[in-house]
Order: sequence, then structure tokens, then C-alpha cells
Amino acid sequence: MALIKCFDCGKEISDRAGTCPFCGCPISELLKSGETVKIKPLPAVNAEWQIGDTPPTPGDQKVSISSNGKTIWEGRAGDVAELSFVQPTNIDIKYHMSVWRNGGKCSGMIDPTRCKTYIIFAQNRALTAIKLELRPVDTLDG
Repeated sequence: MALIKCFDCGKEISDRAGTCPFCGCPISELLKSGETVKIKPLPAVNAEWQIGDTPPTPGDQKVSISSNGKTIWEGRAGDVAELSFVQPTNIDIKYHMSVWRNGGKCSGMIDPTRCKTYIIFAQNRALTAIKLELRPVDTLDG
């Protein structure tokens, strides 16, 4: 069992509740009707990167996505996270520090009613944390 926030009143309730005991919101129906959202964390591009330079290698940067302090996805830059959201949700994105890469983090809002695909644009700056930005996009091509 996990605690989630009621979609109407915002109080913490069990994810197994059929309805919210505080306001009567139909929790189980809304959870079943969640929308799949795709999020692609891109490999970090060096701020000084020029055409002709060796581009970053996908898969060498660990990435995690969390919501309400709980990890909801872990993978690597270049992977696509497919997550289900019922309502607009704040997420936190973290590129983890490694021997080869700087880390970085950002937060953003996922709104399945407005957009179903997002990218995480990552820009690596020399000797500092990666600058991250969550961007809605039409497709995940390229």
C-alpha cells in the first residue's frame, strides 16, 4: 500500500481506496484512467560542443524521476520513461554524479491533459552541475 494525494481534496489516502474517505472522490476510477506520458532524458550536451565534436554517448548517465519524494523511474540518459499520470503532477529529475559526468537536478510539471511527450534537455557546463530543463515536445524523434 502506498499513500497518494486525493485528486480533489489533496489529503493523503491509500492508493487502494475506492473513494476518498474525506471527500468521496472516485480514486480507483481515476487511477485506471491515467494517461501514459513519455519522458526522454537526453544525454548531456557540452556547453562548448561544436559540430564535428564527438557527441555525448547515450546510456552513460544515470537518471531518476521522482514525485512526492518517491522514485517513480530510474534509467539512463537516452532511455524513454513511460509513466501514467491522472492529473498535472510535479516531478523532480536528477542526473546522478559519476566519475565521468557532473550531476544536476530540476523540477517541472507534467500535465497529461496538455502534452503526452516531454524531453529533459541537459547541458553540461565545465566543472559545474548539469543545467536541466523539462520541455514538452510533439514527438520524441531525434
